[in-house]
Amino acid sequence: MRRHTPSFQFSPLGTSGQARSPTTDGFTAAQRFYIAYAQNWCQNTRPQAVRSLVLTDPHAPDRIRVDGVIVNQPGFAGAFGCKAGTASVPQTSCRVW
Repeated sequence: MRRHTPSFQFSPLGTSGQARSPTTDGFTAAQRFYIAYAQNWCQNTRPQAVRSLVLTDPHAPDRIRVDGVIVNQPGFAGAFGCKAGTASVPQTSCRVW
């Protein structure tokens, strides 16, 4: 089974013990999960620095760490209502497990 359930789906209560609002600042819990993930890798990097990192660092650049992962998460398309065949939901996606 390849289903992954993000932790935000396990508890219907917020940190205060009160029932969670369906949206916060206009975003659902699922949308906030993916936004937080992307913000974790958010930074401004000059093109020269990215080029240098690609040649010297074994890790993927930050943009690829977000875009390359998110497009392969089925929950992302559902959370934001992305249509198949768009950049956010390619025709073929990677499935490891």
